[in-house]
Amino acid sequence: MSSPVVTPPAPLVLAEQAAYTAGTVASQKLLASAGGSATVFAFAAGEGFREHATPHEALLVVVDGEAVVTFGGADHRVRAGEAFHFPADARHAVHAEAAMRMLLVVLRTDVGPEPPAP
Repeated sequence: MSSPVVTPPAPLVLAEQAAYTAGTVASQKLLASAGGSATVFAFAAGEGFREHATPHEALLVVVDGEAVVTFGGADHRVRAGEAFHFPADARHAVHAEAAMRMLLVVLRTDVGPEPPAP
C-alpha cells in the first residue's frame, strides 16, 4: 500500500488576496477559529470603516498602499509593511484615500485556553 502524497504548504502572497473592486471594501478570510481570525481587506480609493469598537484585540497590517487610522482622537498614517494595534473595546476608524490592502488579525480574549493535548 502506498503512502498518500503530502503537499507542503506554500507561501501565501497577501497582495494577491481580496481583489480591489471600485466603490467597495472586499475581503478574503484566511484563517478562523474560536481564538480569532485573519482576514485580508482590499479598500477601493475613498472607502473605509466608520468609527467603531470591537470586544477583541486586533492588529492591522498594511500590505500595500496606506491607511489613515483614527485612534485616540488623532489620525495616523500606516504605510505598507507597518502595523497598528487596537486594544479590545477601543474606538477606531480606518480610511483609504487611495486603494489599500490590509491584513487584520483579531484575537478573541474571551476564549479560554485550549485543553492540553492527549
